[in-house]
Amino acid sequence: KNRLPGFLKYLKERKKAAFGKFDPTATDDDDADGGVKRRGVFVVPYNQPPIPSMYEKEKENMMYCKFIMDQRVISAFRPAPPQQQQQRKNNNNKIMKEDSL
Repeated sequence: KNRLPGFLKYLKERKKAAFGKFDPTATDDDDADGGVKRRGVFVVPYNQPPIPSMYEKEKENMMYCKFIMDQRVISAFRPAPPQQQQQRKNNNNKIMKEDSL
């Protein structure tokens, strides 16, 4: 039905990326995780790199996609909130407690 070109055009016009989560296939490493279920993540960026010329015939049915097999890797790199914001919150709580006395 030729929906892929329309999907990529939609992403590019809006400068949006599509993403999804999936269950990776079972591997021997599953026992090493202590029984924790892993979830994979894939991302289809709106700024697609050019398709190599050797795939010219198939390029209408191809898209670039990034993926990672375990989303916990991504979660480990979330930045901590800046300390200034934390200090402001603590100071606001102290002021509120003093006012309530």
